Amino acid sequence: MLVEKSLREFLQSLGSSDPVPGGGSASAAAGALAANLLLMVVNLTLAREPEKSEALKPAHTQITALAETCTRLVDKDAAAYQRVRDAYKLPKEREDEKIKRSMEIQLAMRDAATVPLDLAERCIELLEVASDVVRLGRVSAISDAGVANFLALAAIMGGVMNVEVNLASIQDEDFLKDTQERVAHVQDRSRELFDRTQETVLERMNAGA
Repeated sequence: MLVEKSLREFLQSLGSSDPVPGGGSASAAAGALAANLLLMVVNLTLAREPEKSEALKPAHTQITALAETCTRLVDKDAAAYQRVRDAYKLPKEREDEKIKRSMEIQLAMRDAATVPLDLAERCIELLEVASDVVRLGRVSAISDAGVANFLALAAIMGGVMNVEVNLASIQDEDFLKDTQERVAHVQDRSRELFDRTQETVLERMNAGA
């Protein structure tokens, strides 16, 4: 499993000639980094300002779950892309083999589009809860929350890119329509949330409170 590797080993895997892991796993890793960085800000705030426990407890619970989800998606994306590679290697000499291969490619492509879309949508949730963290978090760690905000946006944009590249090979019109609508919502919502949160980050950094 990729997530069981050391950071150096994971980076070496990304930099190898093997296309797995690729951009999808890297995007999921960015989401996991964003979630865990936000979690640090929450934990630091709770340790130094326990009076904020009631207000930040829901954020802590949600971010913990999102961190775990993004971490799982690192390997899930790699597995989805590997399925696509395997599908293209299926035999195609006989007519029945061609049909089976074509069906498997379509199923694999749907999976390869669904996983990064799941990541993007989970990171939208992360951006939503980030607004509470930057509003209530300890000011000395607000820049960390700002970095998490950028990482979450990067995860979303990377996820969207991987969805779109796989949609180009999918023939199911209903699946295409539904997925494209979800992608459009993610793109619109992510920029709105990112800008709002980053504005609060900068305000608190400049005010020092």
